[in-house]
Amino acid sequence: MNNFLTSTALFRHCLVAAGLLLFFVPFATPSFAQDSGYRKWKDSTGKFEIDAKISKVEDGTVFLEKRNGSIAKVPLKKLSALDQGYIQGQMAALEAKKDANPFETVDSGSDEAESNSKAPATNSGGLRTISVDFTTCAETSIDKGKWEPKLGQQPSLSFEPKAVVLPGKKEFFEKMTGAAVNQFAKRAVLTHRFSRHGKQSYTRMELVDLATGKVLANAKGEGDWQALAIDDSGENVVVLNVSKNEETKGQLGTVRIEGKAIVPVELWKPYETMDKPEKEKVVTYAKFINDNRLLTVSQSGAVVVWNFENKKPIRRFSYHGACQPSLTNDRKHLAICGGDIVGFVNLEDEDATPSVMDAPGMNYWLSSALSPQCKRFAAATMGKLMVWDIASGKVLFDGKIPGLPTNGKLYFPHEDFVMINGNKLVEIASGIKLWQYDGGFPMSYGGQFAYAHVERDKGKLMPVSVPHPAAMELLKKAKAQSDLFILKKNADVGLDLTGVPAKYRGDVEQSLKDQISKSGFKYSSGADVILKATITGPKTEAVSYHFAGSFVVKQYRSKLEVMYQGKPAWSAGAGNIPGMVSGRGKDAIKKQLDKAGRSPNIKFFGSVTLPDFLQKPSGDGNKRQTQMLGTSRISLNGLD
Repeated sequence: MNNFLTSTALFRHCLVAAGLLLFFVPFATPSFAQDSGYRKWKDSTGKFEIDAKISKVEDGTVFLEKRNGSIAKVPLKKLSALDQGYIQGQMAALEAKKDANPFETVDSGSDEAESNSKAPATNSGGLRTISVDFTTCAETSIDKGKWEPKLGQQPSLSFEPKAVVLPGKKEFFEKMTGAAVNQFAKRAVLTHRFSRHGKQSYTRMELVDLATGKVLANAKGEGDWQALAIDDSGENVVVLNVSKNEETKGQLGTVRIEGKAIVPVELWKPYETMDKPEKEKVVTYAKFINDNRLLTVSQSGAVVVWNFENKKPIRRFSYHGACQPSLTNDRKHLAICGGDIVGFVNLEDEDATPSVMDAPGMNYWLSSALSPQCKRFAAATMGKLMVWDIASGKVLFDGKIPGLPTNGKLYFPHEDFVMINGNKLVEIASGIKLWQYDGGFPMSYGGQFAYAHVERDKGKLMPVSVPHPAAMELLKKAKAQSDLFILKKNADVGLDLTGVPAKYRGDVEQSLKDQISKSGFKYSSGADVILKATITGPKTEAVSYHFAGSFVVKQYRSKLEVMYQGKPAWSAGAGNIPGMVSGRGKDAIKKQLDKAGRSPNIKFFGSVTLPDFLQKPSGDGNKRQTQMLGTSRISLNGLD
């Protein structure tokens, strides 16, 4: 598959697929004499290769012309799977064009004429790629607005998902790296990659039918690719180049997976012409939405909605924070979090005002997820998790989970539980670290959660219910135990205010005593559990707002920790500088920031939500110890 990545001649004549905007030179007969591009050809064993161009294909034999003019011939079936796919694609293109009028006139005002007029010149390697023009697609802003997402009733899956028996690993070090799922097509593409020093790396992809439980295709090719999205037809797969090659970074391709062949269709760089640093042009997210549109998000938070057929941008907007967003089940709304904001954007109505509100401290490298019924939204960054009730905008969880880093992929398998890093289940209401699921690759589609487990001989894709009954039963028992949690109803809690400046200490003390009472705990000066409050600052720093520019501000930091026998078990914090600003002109905004910089955020101590239950910190104070209540192993038999 590396040839799809780097061999420019491979795309010199892109095959014609229904409805796709491709560029190629039509042939009158099944001869490839007009293809002047040379490429590497390999046999099915991978031991032999030659540098040649296609001369012709006849009776199942491929004739290849070397650079010295000599002709080599090889049976089609003895070529590599990638090369067979390339030949099949070329033959499909010829078949589609054999009855076409070669002198067909295209009206100068038509979309086709316009598209072809903007087709880029062939580059030095002979590659024709699709050029993107943003001049007719203005960028709209995602600004603070009234919170009223109006998502509506979300559809459930239209089919009963079945388990899929998968082929096993091809190599010991092969790893499953991703899954692209389209619940409307009822299909998924699973990506496996192999990379080992001294050996040829490869990508393997499986196309599976989720409704029937069948593997439709199992293809392998050279290089480093990741399937990002599959269209509603279940045929076209958008893949991302994940190699470290700077020249090809940010490249997207469209492929079809047919049997053992990964058939390339087209190649393009969605953000190539945007005025952004090169590293920010890399696509990090892509999903098909309604009406055969493709939604992509770049590393910098640039969102573009495309007409997938002609690759024209229909709509674009930006937000800061490089968040992995989430789509509602009906694919009509995009949920985002980043740059201290959380919001929903209507993808069906461009004139609809986005619903946006503050999300303090949620800035960079975020992962997000919607609950199965799209009633709750969660986002996680390094050391912080936030969960919202979508209808009301109420924050259901805001803070760290002791011993559990939250900078990995986030899932939402149940309305009351989030999955951290794909395997650690946490109850939202209590923050209890309930269960760890090991040995499987997680995925979510249309409210359904699933794990894939692959071994050397075979694998399995399994829809599962998380948490499973055993986990729920243990959670019920755990909450009844007296020695498992340091915080629970009627627990004694004390205060440590030595880190609070004297002028604010009285207000902070009263706020925290109120919080202790409201949470069902009891204030006691001699308790083992201590709420430790600190206020630091002011510190002069520069802050930036996405649509307003940069400002110099005075930052205070308010922090609250739950300490148990001198060890931290939980913490939350807030600053005094708002995550979102509004006003006419920079002077008005500066006045807001100057006012906010005069004092710390005292209100934080009266609004912070303490956990209903809090597990004891590890005995050695090692925050890396996750302290899950239970563990299961994903195997071919399900949950062990």
